[in-house]
Amino acid sequence: GVYEVTNAQYANWLNEAFQNQSIKFGEGNQSGYILDQEGHILCKTLEANPLSQLSLQKQGNLVIIKPIPSKEDYPVIEVTWYGAQAYCQAKSYRL
Repeated sequence: GVYEVTNAQYANWLNEAFQNQSIKFGEGNQSGYILDQEGHILCKTLEANPLSQLSLQKQGNLVIIKPIPSKEDYPVIEVTWYGAQAYCQAKSYRL
């Protein structure tokens, strides 16, 4: 892509990936972490790092990842190489 991936774009992809069960939430000491099925950390949410611009929000039985207000169009941060690679593969991009 020509432009950085925004918080909104990455959050939308994370929500889709959760629905497809290709990623999962961290538990215990990894609370606030988003992991792939092999256990690699993809990114951190506000619950894991106060600098993150993504938050976990509960809506009924669902947990939704959303950018914090007014940061939707900012470049996503607190993403690991594994998180960037997974996003790129899902979107047919390359790093």
